[in-house]
Amino acid sequence: MGVAVVLVLASGGVYASGAYYFQDHFMPNTTLNGRDVSWLSKEEAAQQIDDAAASYQNTLTAGDFSFTVNSHDIDLKSDGESCVGNALAKANVYLWPYEVTRPHAYHEGEGISYDEEKLSALVGQALDDYNASATKPQDAAITFDSQNKSYVVTPEVDGNQVVKDVVLQQALDGVATMQAETTVDDSAKVTASVRGDDEALNQAVSSANAVLDQAIPVVDANDKTVATVTKDQLVNWVTLGEDKTVSVDSAAVGEWVKANLTSAVPAEDDNFKYSLDSADTTSALVSSIKAGSSASTQVYVSKKSKPRQVKSSAAGAPAGTYDPALGSYIDVDLGNQYARYFGADGSVLWESPVVSGNTSEGRSTPTGTYSINSKATNVTLTGADEDHDGEPDYKSKVTYWMPFVGNSVGLHDATWRSSFGGFIYASSGSHGCVNLPYGKAESLYKMVSVGTTVHVHW
Repeated sequence: MGVAVVLVLASGGVYASGAYYFQDHFMPNTTLNGRDVSWLSKEEAAQQIDDAAASYQNTLTAGDFSFTVNSHDIDLKSDGESCVGNALAKANVYLWPYEVTRPHAYHEGEGISYDEEKLSALVGQALDDYNASATKPQDAAITFDSQNKSYVVTPEVDGNQVVKDVVLQQALDGVATMQAETTVDDSAKVTASVRGDDEALNQAVSSANAVLDQAIPVVDANDKTVATVTKDQLVNWVTLGEDKTVSVDSAAVGEWVKANLTSAVPAEDDNFKYSLDSADTTSALVSSIKAGSSASTQVYVSKKSKPRQVKSSAAGAPAGTYDPALGSYIDVDLGNQYARYFGADGSVLWESPVVSGNTSEGRSTPTGTYSINSKATNVTLTGADEDHDGEPDYKSKVTYWMPFVGNSVGLHDATWRSSFGGFIYASSGSHGCVNLPYGKAESLYKMVSVGTTVHVHW
């Protein structure tokens, strides 16, 4: 009904009487601080408020928490007249014909006094006691489902603890207006900080399960599958850490590799012995596992050359040893004072007795594996001035020069010698070079190239 129509109907003396009456009386369907004051006069309502204050109780509820506060516990007092006056002042008595058809609920703190510290202490202690025994929230977490052999997200549990500050504030608000009941909504509930729908949590589970749900073929050098790593094995190696990253137990993988892949190693042949390279194979398998793509893993094999004895065609020449790992190389055997140039198949392409460095003077030819770093003809080899007379200790002209340690130690002809081999080196050897007969130096010079391997040993 429109306001104008109502005013017309409530005309004359009836309207004026009503406007006057409701200046100090409450309209029907009216509550003040939760109490029905319909039709009560100002004095009657004030008395009701004061009487209620004397026996006031407020039951505070928040989830499973409930606590009742009494007026004497918090020294609650009221000025009913002031409280009622404020409420009546809010009524629009000039629209009473319309207002009496509507409910009114007034909440007035004016005239209500209490000891906030006592209220906070009482409710606070009650909340502390309640939360101490209440169920704490549990965050959603990642767990391993042993039956299905997969990782899952365990949902959160919110428990029934409440947020102390939120409940305290609503308790203060409820008592301030003498509410008989104060019910706190779910905003006071202590909830888990990580929910089951957490994106990072679910992504981590998805990534981990992708690693588990694969079958990785392990193949030998001929691409023949020699083993397959499946989920049954992967669950023993793969873990999902608290940082949500997938890790693989490399040590456990390595033990499995040693126990299961040795049979994939080829049998030894004439030149090499083969063995499982467990470190490289383990590393490759771990990488395949982390990739989560079921990509095949290669079995890595180490090979070790099998040096073999070589008999010389030259009469009286000592036997030699060929190392397949070096391929084609010049072998300088200091112990036998003999050198050979081996082909990649172990055949002897060239051989000759030698004279190496003078051991009595500490000038032994250095051992090791080198390579010819240059070639030159008609070279004068100049020694250092070790006697400090201002002149080189020697100047030797050679026709064929094949250095392999800088430009100071090499193979070359030595026309000043009449014999080679034997024990000449011990007291009358070179300054460190490998001396060759002229003809042997010439033929070797024509056969080798810069980069040819030189292996010197005793």
